[in-house]
Amino acid sequence: MDETPKMTRKMRGIRWPKVLPVVAALIVLQLISLSWAQIYSDTDTMSINNSVGFVGDTVSVPINIVNTFAVGGFESRLTFDTYTFVADTLLMTQRSHMYDLFGNYFGDPGVASFFATSFHPIENNLPIGRGEVAMLILRIRNSAIPGAYTINLQDSEPGVHENALSNIYGDSLIIPVLVPGQIDVMPSSSVGNDEPLPQAFDIAQNYPNPFNSKTEISFNLNVPSQVRLTIYDILGHKVTDLYNGEAPAGRTIIVWDGIGENGKNLNSGIYFYKLEDVGGKSVTKRMTLLK
Repeated sequence: MDETPKMTRKMRGIRWPKVLPVVAALIVLQLISLSWAQIYSDTDTMSINNSVGFVGDTVSVPINIVNTFAVGGFESRLTFDTYTFVADTLLMTQRSHMYDLFGNYFGDPGVASFFATSFHPIENNLPIGRGEVAMLILRIRNSAIPGAYTINLQDSEPGVHENALSNIYGDSLIIPVLVPGQIDVMPSSSVGNDEPLPQAFDIAQNYPNPFNSKTEISFNLNVPSQVRLTIYDILGHKVTDLYNGEAPAGRTIIVWDGIGENGKNLNSGIYFYKLEDVGGKSVTKRMTLLK
């Protein structure tokens, strides 16, 4: 008779990406050993922060953990409206940089599963604290209907815990309180309506995007012009001016370090950068800052 715990059998059946078979095996052995114990916690929390996105664009969904113990690894399973969203990318954040490995699986529509762990959890773990540990990037379908959509932390079936934390010894699986989030899908950008621009006035997508500490924003002019390059937050409030003056013909590159005009580091989230000239022409693009 197979004495393997149900949770272990379930994870063995996951269709991990072909490039991660060894990683998956190590994660399973580390997070869930034959001697693990399930502990239900009412103080540790896994939650999804609310976000705002636009039809036809991408939206960043932050996953937040409040942990009262040192975490050696964690796993998460998010569900969302498959007619509205498609899972695109998973990114770790500055808070979870100590993890050596992470993996994800986006093979089932409306579902995004991922895990993260450390090869040496006793020395290299997620310390007690709170904050974002991962960022799921969802693509909003062009056919999406604007509105409010719930993003859930949801197990595939009762009794199978796919949203859980492991202690540093790998012998206990802590089941946290799960808090869903909401994505408000908007029909268009909140930073004004930009006019069509001639080829002589163009701005590129920032790189890298999403970014953590620094990103490059470049724009092209065919003749010298007075321009302003401004950063806005998701609500359309000005964050800072990156450039304000005459720019030469050709390509100009501006590096932004995620700091506002008050000199303080900005929080993770979606920001817009807008290039405009003295004639009123403008173009706006969006970027994502991760901390």
